Amino acid sequence: AIFFDNICTQNCCTSDYAPEQIYLSLADGTDFSSMRVTWVTLLDAPGSSVQFSTIGGTSITTAAEPTRTYNFGGWIGVVNTAVMTGLTPNTTYTYTVGSSYNRSTSFTFTTFPTNIGTPERPLRVVNIADMAYDNNSDFT
Repeated sequence: AIFFDNICTQNCCTSDYAPEQIYLSLADGTDFSSMRVTWVTLLDAPGSSVQFSTIGGTSITTAAEPTRTYNFGGWIGVVNTAVMTGLTPNTTYTYTVGSSYNRSTSFTFTTFPTNIGTPERPLRVVNIADMAYDNNSDFT
């Protein structure tokens, strides 16, 4: 029998609490007023969250969810996720992720207009992903 447990370990990140591998997605397929942001950290940082506001806005909203992890292939790290809710259509937002230990740089996105997914403004989505775990994925 071949056992792969604990053969190797691969830290997800270069430092303990720095947010890395940050990506933004729809929170679910039907609610365009919310967006999910996901990032990884090497250690579980208390208070990890997303902070967001409209561009030029003075009110900052914070959202957080419990962290999780896995150890497939010897991966070491913490997966953080949070959902930004109550977003206004066709509005540009800025956000950062992290904790009091370390926050990311600011990123921006613009929400969909109200007529998205209609004949007037069709929504077409292409999703490409490679979940392979081999020598080619070591540097991603």
